[in-house]
Amino acid sequence: MRRQAAWRLIGLAALLLVGFALRLYRLEAQPLSGDEAYSVVVWTQTPPAELLSSIALATTEPHPPLALLLSLIHI
Repeated sequence: MRRQAAWRLIGLAALLLVGFALRLYRLEAQPLSGDEAYSVVVWTQTPPAELLSSIALATTEPHPPLALLLSLIHI
């Protein structure tokens, strides 16, 4: 029984890994559109201190703080 559960776990991990690889394959091939393009333009042209203060005050930035931090790392 334990051996069968181990194989199921290995199969699930392999399936998730293949799915993740397929999502990453040629990720940059598609152009940005809509809110993605807006985010890149705003986040690259606004100084980081101003972005962080707008998030802290929730005045103009509609995105959650973690999205900004992850995007700053990615950009």
